[in-house]
Amino acid sequence: LIHRVSSAREAGMLPLGLAPGSVLRKPVARGQTLTYDDVELDESLTIVHLRRLQDLETG
Repeated sequence: LIHRVSSAREAGMLPLGLAPGSVLRKPVARGQTLTYDDVELDESLTIVHLRRLQDLETG
């Protein structure tokens, strides 16, 4: 399922590129969309840093 950026951002959906290296904070049902609230990101990863910069630039 593909979402518009605006709706994905509003829902706090986790971009797939950030999933590797993240750790689940709580159980997530199979098929459920992952959100930023569901995971703890590894802030030392370059991809996480780049995403933070992108979010700052695009609002």
